[in-house]
Amino acid sequence: TWTQEAYNTIVLYHFDSAAPTTDSSSYTGANNSVLTDYSTANESSTVKFAQSRNFTAASSTYMSAANNSAQGTTTSTFTIEAWVNFKTRPASNGDYMVIAEKSAASPNLGWQFALKKQSNKYYMTFNASINGTSYATEVKSNNITVSTGTWYHLAITFNKGTVEFFRDGTQKGGGTIGVAGSTTLFNSTATLEIGRDSVPGTPTSYLNAYLDDLRISQVVRWTNNFTAPASAYNPD
Repeated sequence: TWTQEAYNTIVLYHFDSAAPTTDSSSYTGANNSVLTDYSTANESSTVKFAQSRNFTAASSTYMSAANNSAQGTTTSTFTIEAWVNFKTRPASNGDYMVIAEKSAASPNLGWQFALKKQSNKYYMTFNASINGTSYATEVKSNNITVSTGTWYHLAITFNKGTVEFFRDGTQKGGGTIGVAGSTTLFNSTATLEIGRDSVPGTPTSYLNAYLDDLRISQVVRWTNNFTAPASAYNPD
């Protein structure tokens, strides 16, 4: 059996000050992933489009949305993308969590998308669970140039086990989780969190950056190099 979902865009956050917690996707009711804000701030000067959100690398500074059925459509194919402007960069062997749906409780483990520093190089990383009880081997991009004070379009696609990373529309390597062509991720019911590692009670990874236009889609948006968006996304 199969279900044709109505929309490609699962969540879309513009982070504009008039409604910084609004999910601008077309989903309504319980499947609209409205955010709860925890001490982030509106930013009107350091922006990519209209306005952005300021995250300050603290356990109390993040945003979150309750799990719902729309988020559960992203187990076999999806795209995660956002405009990120780093105020600082991760310390050696540390990471900055961009977005995660991750629980510490087995059997409900989810996934995470982050920027990591190893051996004085920077990588995009993705980690996820197939079975809900353990995490697969972390997949990371080729090493990328990341400066502070610069807007970058960071994206990851997952296609039935195949992971690909993009920075500013250029493919930056990838890898495989499970078996390419057949693997699906565990449908975690963990909370969706932006700006920190969402392990309940023990977050260890925070984001020190501005975010603008974060989108999660249940389709693979990019398979080759592309032109990074020049304007804010519209839901589809």
